[in-house]
Amino acid sequence: MSHDASPTWSGFNYQGKVALYHTLKYIDEKLAADSSFDFSEYSLIVENHEDFDIKGPGGFLSFHQVKAINDTKFSTYENAILAMILQISSDEFKDVIGYLHTWKNIELDAGASFREKAKNIISDIVREYENSDKKEETYLGKASKKKLAGRPKRSAIIRKCFADDKGDLSEEAVVEALKGIVSDGDSVLSRVLQYDYSKDECYCCINDVGGKVQYYISRIIDKKQLARSEEVIDRIYNSLLALIDRHVIDRHNSIGKNVPIPILFDEIIESVTTDKVNSISNEYVAHRFKLQFVSAFESFVNDADLFSDEEYQDFNNGEPLNIDVVSNVLLKVSAVELWEYYRSFSPHLKLNEKDNIDNLINVHIEGVRSSLFRIFNELNNKKINNDSIKGKVLYRANDTLYLPTTIVSGTPSKLAKDILDNPLMIEMLFEVPLLISANSAPKIYDFEEAYNKCRDVDIDDYYLDFPVIKKEKITERIQDLSLVSLDEVKEDINND
Repeated sequence: MSHDASPTWSGFNYQGKVALYHTLKYIDEKLAADSSFDFSEYSLIVENHEDFDIKGPGGFLSFHQVKAINDTKFSTYENAILAMILQISSDEFKDVIGYLHTWKNIELDAGASFREKAKNIISDIVREYENSDKKEETYLGKASKKKLAGRPKRSAIIRKCFADDKGDLSEEAVVEALKGIVSDGDSVLSRVLQYDYSKDECYCCINDVGGKVQYYISRIIDKKQLARSEEVIDRIYNSLLALIDRHVIDRHNSIGKNVPIPILFDEIIESVTTDKVNSISNEYVAHRFKLQFVSAFESFVNDADLFSDEEYQDFNNGEPLNIDVVSNVLLKVSAVELWEYYRSFSPHLKLNEKDNIDNLINVHIEGVRSSLFRIFNELNNKKINNDSIKGKVLYRANDTLYLPTTIVSGTPSKLAKDILDNPLMIEMLFEVPLLISANSAPKIYDFEEAYNKCRDVDIDDYYLDFPVIKKEKITERIQDLSLVSLDEVKEDINND
């Protein structure tokens, strides 16, 4: 089944890595020719004219359409190619090169070139219109209508390119413009290209693009005569993905303002050349975690035992699902913000902000995959309250708050101790009486009793750790707290 990675990109997917690959390759080539090349007026812009653009001192240099689709048929990419052709055919972009990036090799008819196939897309639109007795039923005819339910994608592309500010579109003028593209000696079509990665391979597998990014990181490090190792390159790679991640989030927040946000090449070069040997930042740790989180999400939706065939098909087709809370909320926040959500989902784990290495070790991704995502998938997301300030997602049903967790297994006494001994316990579980765990985890209806089963602690000593003024509230909080399974709460939360 074809799957477009763009809806779940959030900085880690194919598009972001391809953007980094092209940018680093461009920087490396310029440095190879001139080690003192001035990049001050060069920038990468994501989600602007195309999936990403490259801009130089004199304006835009290239537009890049990225398609992470598991399909080799040329027809699958025709609309993307059409949009690129029409965009760079304008006088404003007469010097811009348009590139198509794919992760599958596009199959062309025997003897046919990519340019010939691209030209046929334009010719077919003109031919259909001129040969039709019902021009209103052609792609061009449907493009000219100001209001049309279910407008075909191809018609929408034509309309976006040719309609004026009032929404008017002259069919005759469009036909002449399209004929001009076909008959202009290929000057426009010669600027729409498949991206050549290496050895005439005009595609790059999703699993290979990360390695290509790291290859150019190492080349730039060498040109700057800096120390490098696999660990250093990995840290730089993650810092660049974090840079893209922040940029995409800022870009999405600015949509509607129509102001593109550039990533300066100098900023990218600084990320590559800044010392990564002696520092591990909180952001780096958070981003490494986000990579794991996204990977766990992809693993979940591809696991037929956790995500049914029907759900998988609906997910790929963009149908509304409970699991959308992951892609619509959690994957759209920064890595640091996602880390805060994870901490609230994991009250049994001590994840502080000071010890970065321990935080990475203590992350329990299987709990995310087998408990948290399963909870999100099986419970009604209309009952969700998202507190973006506190980094907490809760379910509310029957005036009761439920906290989804990453708890998969353990013994009641050990879990009770881990949760109650968490320094953030009071903050995490404020007004939350019910914690939801995977069905495989034990149930705890009396935290005091479970805690006291631990031979090395005593609940009375536990209460002594709190100021007198808080002791009563803490006692009440613990007495109301329960750890329940997903199956136990389904009826309450899913019942409208």
